[in-house]
Amino acid sequence: MVIFSKHAAASRYERVVLWFEHDSYDQLILARCLARFRETRPQGLELVQVNHHPTPTRFIGLGQLPAEAFPPLWEQRQPVSEPQLAAGALVWDMLRSADPTPLADLARAGMPELPFMAGAITRHCQEFPWIEDGLSLTERLVLQLLAERPRTMGEIFRDLMAEREPLPWLGDTMLRFILESMKRVDRPVFIAAFDDGDDRRWFRERPTITDSGRAVLSGTVDFLSLHPPARLLGGVPIGAAVPHWRWDDSNQIVVTV
Repeated sequence: MVIFSKHAAASRYERVVLWFEHDSYDQLILARCLARFRETRPQGLELVQVNHHPTPTRFIGLGQLPAEAFPPLWEQRQPVSEPQLAAGALVWDMLRSADPTPLADLARAGMPELPFMAGAITRHCQEFPWIEDGLSLTERLVLQLLAERPRTMGEIFRDLMAEREPLPWLGDTMLRFILESMKRVDRPVFIAAFDDGDDRRWFRERPTITDSGRAVLSGTVDFLSLHPPARLLGGVPIGAAVPHWRWDDSNQIVVTV
């Protein structure tokens, strides 16, 4: 859900019901929505949050549920409280800051008003370069998959979502952007080519890990030393500048190096 005007939904509708999953993509959008609705609140504001469902496949999101699953979820909706609005506004402010320390501190402390937010923030922080190798978690998972065997871009997405990603949050276009960025380094961590045939859609491309990729994966070469494209994570610029922020997963903190 995207709110283009902080007043539009509150003024147009008597009731607004927010539906969100537990992953970082959804939870950080939820924080933005709550921050906006704290400024201008509709007469009725309710929330449905989901982190599991008794389906035979791994729960990734609402889109995989059958139609009959939604009426019971609707009945479980709860009014949004003032503490939840305040918590969302706090997360939204922290997310846009150039200093991620308070955000990581909040994830460790937990946020009972929004029970899935702390896990989502932690997963967000795991996209910082890690202290061991300069890779984000997604970048590392990609290289680990390629170290096992060559895969198409589409197979990488499938295997990330189905098996490897601890808290699935990426769409295919988002993963494509990360993969394309990983190509744009001084020494390639993988080379990619299409199999014989006329189908040249991006998800048919087949990357193969290189010696540089294996060196990064082993921690003997730092990924940032290969000068990947600069990016933003929330309000934090990420690049090869020194000092810069990194993620210490063992201690669940961000540090400058």
